Amino acid sequence: MYAGLSVPLILGYRTNEAGEVTIYHDFNKYAYYLTAGVKINLADKWQLQPSGLLEYDKAGGIIADAGLSLLFADALKVGASYRTKQAIVMLLDYKVTYQLRVGIAYDYGLNALNAYNRNSFEIALEYNFGYKIKASNPTIF
Repeated sequence: MYAGLSVPLILGYRTNEAGEVTIYHDFNKYAYYLTAGVKINLADKWQLQPSGLLEYDKAGGIIADAGLSLLFADALKVGASYRTKQAIVMLLDYKVTYQLRVGIAYDYGLNALNAYNRNSFEIALEYNFGYKIKASNPTIF
């Protein structure tokens, strides 16, 4: 199981007319992320991985993501995710070796921007540089 809270970009930077950079913060510009997920063993070599993400910022309000993935032999993952009023995402991920993982995702937009932006197709490549990791399996999530 995992859970997390994140507030990225707490500090902002401004440049004045003289070219001086100053640091500032503005609570109205913060985005807050709350995420959680769990891996559930279904049978030998099969796991189910539900996950969720809540995002809040003042401009966009609350956006929720709910995802569900099916893992086989801790190597092949097939899943889907729904982002409220924005998109449906489908993904396929394969762990080639302990250090190398490749994946593809297809994002189908559900809002009015889809007429202009269309859908997206993404390719992911993950490489873990560490060889000796003490966790039982750090690549599950």
